[in-house]
Amino acid sequence: MTYTPNNTSGELPIEQFVANVTDAVQSGKQSIAYFVEKYALDPEEAAQFVQMIRLLASALVPVKPNKEFTNQLKHDLIGEPERTLVARLTQLPPRVQIAAIAALGAGLWLLARRRYAALVEEVEGDGSAEIAAAR
Repeated sequence: MTYTPNNTSGELPIEQFVANVTDAVQSGKQSIAYFVEKYALDPEEAAQFVQMIRLLASALVPVKPNKEFTNQLKHDLIGEPERTLVARLTQLPPRVQIAAIAALGAGLWLLARRRYAALVEEVEGDGSAEIAAAR
């Protein structure tokens, strides 16, 4: 048997034979003798390859991966997903978390105080105008 490339893809005849026989064994559609004749291989050597391919096909069964594995693989391939503000906050050290919550609370308190002051001013302004008009 010669191992010289005879096609444009650069594959050796034995590589083509193994690939085609593997496909045939997995699908169970074509006779193996067809490939032995097509590639003009030694029948004994071809039989050894066929036996090894059949043993591998019976030993290697498809397995459905678990959800944790698929999530980890997706994370490894794509990268980190966008994290929410709460998720980012929980990753911070406790002192920083307390400071962030205090700053948020102070900001909300100031905002509420301004709105309350504006509301009180509006209500007092309306009341004084009515009292002045009544006099």
